[in-house]
Amino acid sequence: MIESELKRKELTKTITRWCEFTMIKPYLREQDIPSLVSQIIDEFYHVTLCCGHQVENLDEGIALEFEDFIAKENIMGKVCGSYCEDCAEKYIKELGAEKI
Repeated sequence: MIESELKRKELTKTITRWCEFTMIKPYLREQDIPSLVSQIIDEFYHVTLCCGHQVENLDEGIALEFEDFIAKENIMGKVCGSYCEDCAEKYIKELGAEKI
């Protein structure tokens, strides 16, 4: 699984537990904890790949090319991008993507 997503879940659980322990949870807005977690994740995982997942550096991404619908031009065309390992496997199986 994607490392940044695992860290996001762990951080959310830890911060939520701490807020409940310190009894400040009732004073927080619904988006406060997810926002804090996102800010922490952004400090360590600087690169956002085409699939939307975050990694520490671009070397962790897998470059793919596949045929897909390009909405802006309303045609089918080649799409190239860097994807995380999980999403790359999915695109290779489902869309016939090729590594480049």
